[in-house]
Amino acid sequence: RTPPPAARKASARAAASPRDKCGERSPFAMYRCMQQQCALAANRQHAQCVQLRRTDSVE
Repeated sequence: RTPPPAARKASARAAASPRDKCGERSPFAMYRCMQQQCALAANRQHAQCVQLRRTDSVE
């Protein structure tokens, strides 16, 4: 039995990377969004967040 559409969407959102969650933005807005996403406990060890902390930039 397949889960209802809402459950599938929630699962897809949960699997999205911090950058994916930020979507399309200007460079500065992306940087700020990534800072916010990487401040969340669930994202702290994500490779994109480790890179952000190491370089203080978003590619």
